[in-house]
Amino acid sequence: MPNRKDSEKLWVFTKYLFQGFMGLFYISVGIFSFVASKPLFGLTSPFDLILGTLFFVYGLYRSYRVYIEYKES
Repeated sequence: MPNRKDSEKLWVFTKYLFQGFMGLFYISVGIFSFVASKPLFGLTSPFDLILGTLFFVYGLYRSYRVYIEYKES
C-alpha cells in the first residue's frame, strides 16, 4: 500500500501533466485557427485570427506557469 508521501507525489505529477496538456491544447487550437481554411468559430476572418492569437498566447502563458511551478518544486 502506498504511503501518503508517494500519493502526494503522484497527485502533483498528475496536476502538472494535466496543466501542461491544457497549455498544449490551447496552443494547438490557436495554431489550428490560423491554418484552418474556414473560420473556426464561425466568425469573420479578422476576429478568428484575433481569437486564435489569444488562444495561442494563453496557451504559452499556461505552459510557462506550469514550467516555473515545476521548476520551483
